[in-house]
Amino acid sequence: MCAPGAKVYVKTPYYASRKAFVDPNHVRFMTEKSFGYFTSPNYYGLKTNFQIRSITYNMRKPFKFLPTHFQKRCRRYLWNVCEEMTVVPEAVKP
Repeated sequence: MCAPGAKVYVKTPYYASRKAFVDPNHVRFMTEKSFGYFTSPNYYGLKTNFQIRSITYNMRKPFKFLPTHFQKRCRRYLWNVCEEMTVVPEAVKP
């Protein structure tokens, strides 16, 4: 339902954040890898083709002031350092 080159902006609580658990509307937790479901080729037989153009993170203080490689480690190994992420997939059509 997207035109070629259309971008979709998805903002979701980060899976290792308490925000992911507080809102009762959230029944699935999204990670960076979750969006691979919509790329092509995928293992699920879907006929979707999106390419991930960017992923940004809303980090809590003081983690937001750390260099990027330290932020990545903190997101991976520590709880509640990242509140949400914004993923921008772009529709790829022939």
